[in-house]
This record gives sequence, structure tokens and C-alpha cells, in this order.
Amino acid sequence: MTTKSNNPLCAVCGDELEATTITHEVKRGTHMYLFQHVPAQVCTACREIWMDEEVLPVIDRLIESSVPVQTVETPVYDFPRAGAPAH
Repeated sequence: MTTKSNNPLCAVCGDELEATTITHEVKRGTHMYLFQHVPAQVCTACREIWMDEEVLPVIDRLIESSVPVQTVETPVYDFPRAGAPAH
């Protein structure tokens, strides 16, 4: 379904989806991958993110056979312990 402006509608809340790019994360086992500039549709109301089905195989191919443009160190927190007082 689309609106008068031809934008698709969000399946969650029914508001308009807007074409944009996002940073998308994928976790595979113990590895975390970040993808910048991923084409997506984002709901203007609830901010739900939708990606076309053609995007996911591209992400899989990048993980399997591409060289990242950057590698970053990511801190990892144990949530239940994050708020506990230090001993």
C-alpha cells in the first residue's frame, strides 16, 4: 500500500516509509559487522526499519569475501553488572 506521495506504508503503524540510508549491524557467532550507507525505508512515525530483500545477499557477500573499509574496537558490557556497585 502507498500514500498520495507514492511512499510505501509501514506494516507496523501504517505511517509513511521514507527512503534513506542507515548503519546496519549483523552479528554472526562472536563477530559483529557494521555496514554504513545501507539503503532502507524508515517509518516517519515509529522509526521501524525496512530493507529490500535484495540488500541482504549483498551484506552476506560483503561478509564472506570483501575487505572492510575500517575496523573499530567495540566495548562490551555485561548489562546486569553495569549498574552494580564496584567492589
